[in-house]
Order: sequence, then C-alpha cells, then structure tokens
Amino acid sequence: MKRSSKKKKRSRSSRLDSPSVEVPKLTGADDYELWRTMIELKLKVQKLWSLVTEEVVLDSSCSSAKKRRWKERWLKAQAVIAGSLGPRLAGRYRRLLVNCDPVALFQEIEKEYNAGSTAKNDILIKAAMFVRKLAKGERVDTYIDAIMQLQEDLVTLGHPLDDAELARLLLTHALEVFPDLSTELVGARMKARELEVGKVRGRLLAREQEENMRAPAGGVVV
Repeated sequence: MKRSSKKKKRSRSSRLDSPSVEVPKLTGADDYELWRTMIELKLKVQKLWSLVTEEVVLDSSCSSAKKRRWKERWLKAQAVIAGSLGPRLAGRYRRLLVNCDPVALFQEIEKEYNAGSTAKNDILIKAAMFVRKLAKGERVDTYIDAIMQLQEDLVTLGHPLDDAELARLLLTHALEVFPDLSTELVGARMKARELEVGKVRGRLLAREQEENMRAPAGGVVV
C-alpha cells in the first residue's frame, strides 16, 4: 500500500516537473521580450523562479537531504535556461554554462538584453568601434580581434555592421600606421567594389609582416 502511494506521488511530481511550456530560443534582441516572458513562466511552473531570482537561498545549516534537493533544482534551472539559448548565444555564455550557475547566467542575459538598454548599448558599442584605431607598435591581430569582439556584441544586440562597412572601418583605422594602404580604399571606391573583412584582415597582416621583415634583427616595427 505504501509503495503504491509513493508511486502516485512520483507520478504527480513527474507531471509537475514536465509542464508543456515552450520557451522560444533566444537568438538576439528581437527575441528577448517573448523569451523573457516565457522563461519566467516556465521557471515559475517548475517552482524554480525564486531560486533563479534569489528570493530564496540555501541555508548552509540545512540538512544534507535538503542540500541534495536544492542541488537538483539548481541543475534543473540551469538546464531550462541553457536549453532556451540559440547556438551562438550558448557559445557566448559558454563559461557560465560550464560553471552551472543559473543565477549568474540569468543575470548576465538580463544585463545584456534588459528592455530599454539595447539602443543605448548599440550606440555605445558603435562609438567604441569608431574611435578604435591601430596604434603604432600594436599587433594587427590584437587590433582586429578588438574590433571583431565589438562586432560580436552588435550581432548579439541585432545591430551589426555589414561586412563591407566593417571592412572599410578596419582598413581606415589602420591608415595612421600603414598610410600607403589608402590606395586600397581609393581603388575600391573607383571600381565600385565592396571590401571584404577577410581580405582586409589578410592585407593588414601581410603589411605587418613586410614591416617586420624590414626591422633590424630582434626588432619589430609596426
């Protein structure tokens, strides 16, 4: 009789733990509002919302059984949030996913996409891109990586520069170090040809190598 009662409890628990709440994949700023509504609903249905928002926290003095149940809920909350991220965002938040911290993961997503901050972030990121230049003595790949990280932030917000504009920016902001490359910009404009990020990257790296080959032994000139 007792065993039957336990089975019924497990059955009820199983039904509660598997609600039919579908959360759309979060892939960028355009999806955020709907995602935010549905992820909150799903976490509330599964009684995990208070854990994620830290309305309740684990008491260090509680029993080992309670700690074990808390750990199970903690991992379940992580699985719900992680499963709602698109592939690109899963890569972006890889560290937080691996650390299995649903509170930190949710807070980071909120900080990135919270309504009202998207436009401001977009403007600030583009402003940072337009003042970032290749400095004398700086490695070209360091400069390019910094610009591409800002572009990735814009992609996440749904406002990236197109490939041609990004390529022009990369080349233009390297002209103080490599002024002769201005012919690349002029040539592209004269021929109505769009620049490509991959080709600009290759040209800048090749130009850096040329300068380094001219440098005295043991020296690097950029």
